[in-house]
Amino acid sequence: RLIAQLADVTKRERAAQDLIRIGKDAVPLLVEALQTKETSLLPYYQWILASIPSATPLLVKTLTTAHPILRARTADVFAISKDYDAVPALLEALNGEYFTVRARAAAALGQISDIRAIPPLLQALKDGEDEVRSAACLALAYFRDPSTFDEITNVLLDDPKIEVRQAAARGLGNTGHPAALPYLLEA
Repeated sequence: RLIAQLADVTKRERAAQDLIRIGKDAVPLLVEALQTKETSLLPYYQWILASIPSATPLLVKTLTTAHPILRARTADVFAISKDYDAVPALLEALNGEYFTVRARAAAALGQISDIRAIPPLLQALKDGEDEVRSAACLALAYFRDPSTFDEITNVLLDDPKIEVRQAAARGLGNTGHPAALPYLLEA
């Protein structure tokens, strides 16, 4: 009933707070709600799940076993919650079969900014899918680590897709790091 109330703007805030207060017992229903075709409600479900610390074990299981759309949406929850406990599962997802899941895992790893993710994200710059390479460029920016700038610049200069090169430029710029400037000028 509370999940249905999220669709009503007049009841949404109260329903969200009640679901968060219910905690672990609300998680299975919220994970099921992530399968919605009504994507306008998706951010609410994801935010509520991110606000329930006890949701992590079920979300990790969802990230590793569910349908690819649900896996990608679950990775987005971890991007919101910045849950370090999710890093091993996100690293596994970064090497998974489905490119949409790999891209969302890369984005979440950037948001979490756990240094264990840097080498796999650098490897993801060579992924066969444009979306994954772009996400890896943007994710690496969160680390503000000058040791990654060479690899991001290689993407900026050499990637065959303009969208990926643009993501590399945005990533370098987003670091806000003074050491990124020469790399941007080189391009």
